[in-house]
Amino acid sequence: MRLTAVPMLPLPHTIIHRQPPPRVPGVHTPTPKVPTTQELKNVHMCALQDVSPGQVLARDLRDREGHLLLSTGVVLKPTILERLKEVAGGHADSYHLWIGERDAAQAKARA
Repeated sequence: MRLTAVPMLPLPHTIIHRQPPPRVPGVHTPTPKVPTTQELKNVHMCALQDVSPGQVLARDLRDREGHLLLSTGVVLKPTILERLKEVAGGHADSYHLWIGERDAAQAKARA
């Protein structure tokens, strides 16, 4: 008996959805508040090489496949920026982020 190769069809991209934790009756679980673009001031697109520590990510940062890397509202610390520049591999001028700043009054109200 002779076997012949059958071409494999690509499998569809699998999406894994995380289920929210079960709700406990009578217990209020607050949902973490993510700042919207309206809660940030000076929102603009900026080249990765020009982003300063302390600025806030105004839109989710995703890779080419759509995986979430950083969520809206993350304060960009020096370590995060260094890692993003490492991933950019010398092309930090080609990568752009939407960034903004929190209003000082809103930042105090959150603390």
